[in-house]
Amino acid sequence: MTRPRRLELVSRQDCELCSELLALLEPYVRGGTVVLDRVEPEDRRALLEHYQWRIPVLLEDGRELMWGRIDAAEVTAALGEPPA
Repeated sequence: MTRPRRLELVSRQDCELCSELLALLEPYVRGGTVVLDRVEPEDRRALLEHYQWRIPVLLEDGRELMWGRIDAAEVTAALGEPPA
């Protein structure tokens, strides 16, 4: 079995784009191909300064995978087809 990808989601509460992205990521999390850690930028000052205008931001190993308005095609391009 392949090790799940560890992703970090920089998001905010009451963020519509964040909720939409979480819904797109849910099949990957449920299927065990992704472990997702959510971080609110207010909890980490450096993140707030860097990402405050681009939320949500999806990171892997500190590298940006995508940010802003993210659709299913972008998620599939980055993570592959969601598990069945």
